[in-house]
Amino acid sequence: MPNEDLPALYRSARVVLNDHWDDMARDGFLSNRLFDAAASGALVVTDPVPGVEELFGGAVLPYRDVAELRTLLGRRDTASDDERAERGARIGTEHSFRRRAETLVDAVRQHRQHRTT
Repeated sequence: MPNEDLPALYRSARVVLNDHWDDMARDGFLSNRLFDAAASGALVVTDPVPGVEELFGGAVLPYRDVAELRTLLGRRDTASDDERAERGARIGTEHSFRRRAETLVDAVRQHRQHRTT
């Protein structure tokens, strides 16, 4: 599937499933799919990773066991289309590649400045 078609595909899904490699989840590295799908306005269900609920504000729901996964898969997103679009736009803005790069550059600058003082 071409990357430019992914937002519409994610948005059209009732729910998008995501999971992480064990080391990613353990070390708190969030899957890119979470950002891509949530920024499109989709509701995402994922395995638990520290901080995921706070970061995505209801757009990404973690499950801890099979019973909870079943419950979440049977759930409908109660957000309106406008609310989903607003939520997706916020996530897209706050977590764009540009914003991530700015964060990394700022961290390097702070580290370098701290080393020289």
